[in-house]
Amino acid sequence: EQHQELRRSLLTGFWFGGLFDGDAREEFRKPWFDLKQGIDELETLSFLKQQINLLNTESSDVESDDDQAEKLAAWVSSKIDTLLAAMEQSRQFGLKLQPYWRF
Repeated sequence: EQHQELRRSLLTGFWFGGLFDGDAREEFRKPWFDLKQGIDELETLSFLKQQINLLNTESSDVESDDDQAEKLAAWVSSKIDTLLAAMEQSRQFGLKLQPYWRF
């Protein structure tokens, strides 16, 4: 839901960030860049999961294909769970940082 807002905020920081200390700016922005990258990856994994589910519903012809599709679906779900946990850590870390424009 906040992907567009995060993108705008990062762009604004890019445009005006040169007015502030570079090290402080980069330290503050790193977890938010990580979060944006995580959202991009999450969108890709979600699309992949949708396609796997579509394949599962369309082709129930061969049992071995079903087994492989189930394994792939489980792998994607595991990746999504891991990514969400990492994104939450980045978010929590970012919320604790002092904004560079307040120094």
